[in-house]
Amino acid sequence: MAWDFAAEIHNLTNFDADDTSTTATSGETLSAHATQWLTDGARDVINALSKSGQYIDLMTSVNILNTTSGATLSLTNSKVKDVSLYDGTRLQGCRIISANMRGRASDINDLMNYATTSDPVYWINAKTLETFPTPTDSNYAHVTTVSYPSVAYSDSSISSFPDEAEHLVVLYAAIKALEYMMLSEEDGEVYGPQLQTLKQDYGQGISLLVGEKARG
Repeated sequence: MAWDFAAEIHNLTNFDADDTSTTATSGETLSAHATQWLTDGARDVINALSKSGQYIDLMTSVNILNTTSGATLSLTNSKVKDVSLYDGTRLQGCRIISANMRGRASDINDLMNYATTSDPVYWINAKTLETFPTPTDSNYAHVTTVSYPSVAYSDSSISSFPDEAEHLVVLYAAIKALEYMMLSEEDGEVYGPQLQTLKQDYGQGISLLVGEKARG
């Protein structure tokens, strides 16, 4: 059986990532900290990989906006990869505009900014994505998003996430665990070399993943 992430963090740092008893330092449990660091790590890895477009297709989901399903999309805990609108013949890519331009985009008298099914737009306002023209069942919007997963200390894998990148999430959490331990250590340099090594491994791991995928 594969180790869970708590065991991997402990192996790297000696931090008790599966300890569910309340700590005197923060009033929270060490396992709660580990869960937060793992979740933050998954987000950081996704953001790093998405800048180059690598591996993102393995982590995407498609959302259809129309009259039936709803014309807007909440982006809580997710980011947009691309947006298009069906014009009756094909999907047309939507260009992003600032939310404060949405009035101009929907004003038929604004010849410079008015959006059409052949030149649609989208904007994000208060974590909600909207398009113009407004999606209907016959002219639906096709939105591809990447969701940020929640990763628990007791997990041993992350769904819809590249296997090659899972160890980077653990490294990120291990870095945070060492930084946490340094706060209660009189001699902070005790963890210095180990922390530096983990940070180097994390940075090199990100670079290697992006580079290998790009070459492939």
